[in-house]
Amino acid sequence: MSRSIIAISLFLIVTACGASEPPPDQVAEAYLQELIEREGELGDLAMSGCSKELHAMSQTEIPAIDWDKVSAVSIDGYRSRGPGRAHSGSPDDVSIASVKYGSITYGNLISIQVRFTLTTEDGGAHSGMLSLRPVDGVLKILPRRQASG
Repeated sequence: MSRSIIAISLFLIVTACGASEPPPDQVAEAYLQELIEREGELGDLAMSGCSKELHAMSQTEIPAIDWDKVSAVSIDGYRSRGPGRAHSGSPDDVSIASVKYGSITYGNLISIQVRFTLTTEDGGAHSGMLSLRPVDGVLKILPRRQASG
């Protein structure tokens, strides 16, 4: 519960200081604190109505861990991602032609990839990634790709 309060407080402080949207790394850190409380369940943090094509391009990786044992969260950096040459369909199927989030205008955006590490009480380091996408001015997590087969 206290982690959720800290994450919400961080959001409010950043917003109150004049920034219209907190940077992606701060959003990711708040979401990870929320995921700890939810034992890894995305719930309303996930983007709803995600197309099949976009869902297939998600690079969200959330480690399978004992969430009660997480002792620290660190953000290891972030970058934007476009469709690239690997996407066989039209970029319009999955990318946003132009979107402003915070002080940056992104072009041809699939998602903002945020790498992170969760440290557990036993000293284990578990890395992962959140694929964030702006939806109505709020970053949402692209749901994980489903394993095929």
